[in-house]
Amino acid sequence: MVLNRTPMRKIDAATIIVNNIIDELVARSTRYCTVRNYFDIAVLGYSGSGTLSLLPDPSHDLVSVTTLAEQRPQPEQIYIKRSVEGSDELVDVPFILYPWVRLTASGLSPMYDALQRAKLLAEEWCKNNRRNRCIPPTIFHITDGGCSDATDLDLLDLSREIHKLRIGSENVILYNTHLISDDDTLPCEYHLPRKDYFYSHNPESTMLFNMSSIMPGYMNAYVNYYLCREESGVRRAFSVNTNPTHIISAINIGSVNHTVY
Repeated sequence: MVLNRTPMRKIDAATIIVNNIIDELVARSTRYCTVRNYFDIAVLGYSGSGTLSLLPDPSHDLVSVTTLAEQRPQPEQIYIKRSVEGSDELVDVPFILYPWVRLTASGLSPMYDALQRAKLLAEEWCKNNRRNRCIPPTIFHITDGGCSDATDLDLLDLSREIHKLRIGSENVILYNTHLISDDDTLPCEYHLPRKDYFYSHNPESTMLFNMSSIMPGYMNAYVNYYLCREESGVRRAFSVNTNPTHIISAINIGSVNHTVY
C-alpha cells in the first residue's frame, strides 16, 4: 500500500500510524518539559491468537500517558516521501519515530473480539469517570478490513453499542482507518459526509464506513483545515490509507482527561 506517498507493507503502515498517534498524545500532554496526566491509553492488537495488550506491561490494558512516557523507547529513523517545492518531484525525507509498540501480522483477524474488548474498556472508563469533567474515549481502529470471527451484521450491531457509550453529553468516537492495497484504492476523501451514500467495489471499506461514528461538530473546523477547504455537513470518522493524528488536534486538553485506544 501507499502511506504518505510512500510504498510499504500494510503492517509497516499500521506500525507507523499507531506509534505516531502515541507520539502525538505524549507531545500534546507535555507542558514545560513535563508530561501531564491528560490521557489514559490502551493499545490492543488482534490476530489468530486473540486480542492482547501491546503495551510494555501486558497485564494492564490502560496506562496513563505519564506512565507510558517514563518508558519512552529509543527513537528510530524511517524515510517518507515529500514533494519538492515548486515541482512534482518526490524525495526521501528522514522521520524520527519512537517504537512504543511492535506489530506483527499472522493468522486470523478476530476483529469482533478486539472491538468488544475496546468497548468494555471504554464503558468501564466512562463509568469510573462519570463524576469528572472528561472528554469521552476515542477508539482508533486501524485495520486491513479482514474479520474472521463475526458477520457484517454482528460488527454493525457492536459498533452501534459503542456509539451509544457516553460521558456527560458526548459519545464515544469509533474512528476506522482502512489500509488497502494500490489496486483497491478508492475514489474517496477523508471523513466522507454522512449525506453521501458510501459505496465502493471494496465491501470491507463500505462496512467500516458504516461502522464509524458520526464526527462531533466541533471537529469539522479541524478537518476542513486539514483538507484545505471549507465544507459543511455531517461526517463519518473514517479514512482510507491515512494517518488520523490530525484529529487529535481537535481534542481540547489541559483541563480535562481523555482516553484513547
